[in-house]
Amino acid sequence: MSRLLDDSVRYTVKWQRRLGLADWQVTVSVGKNKDHEGAVTTRSSQRRSASIKVSPWHEKDELSRADLEQTIVHELLHVKFTDVVVRAKDYIKHFAGEGCLGDNAREEIVELEERLADSLALSLVRTDRMEWEMPHKSGSRAYPSTKAHPKPKKKPAKKK
Repeated sequence: MSRLLDDSVRYTVKWQRRLGLADWQVTVSVGKNKDHEGAVTTRSSQRRSASIKVSPWHEKDELSRADLEQTIVHELLHVKFTDVVVRAKDYIKHFAGEGCLGDNAREEIVELEERLADSLALSLVRTDRMEWEMPHKSGSRAYPSTKAHPKPKKKPAKKK
């Protein structure tokens, strides 16, 4: 398995759990895609399955590899939004039909989903990285055990 695929699987497992997608079967592969995007996801809400295909350009340099986690989160957010997007498209088909109005509305849903996935992925990954770089608060379940970060011992007060 390549380092890119290893990292992609690791991030997928981490974020699938965090995003509450345990009921989804998500597979990851590496390969070129026709749109030259960072990754492409196909999904089936009925089967609760998704396939993420990560572009090999993430192997180019350190910056591209750092971007990989955000790309995986972005794609998993598309999975998270599946039921809402499918339902919205069904409503559009029912009420607006197949004509120009319906086509425009469906395109708008896709664009909104893309922008939402972009902004949330960026925020989630940045927040996750900041939490691990900041000093940890003791007693919080959101942070690692305080045993890993012991409090400094206070020096005894000098007697006069």
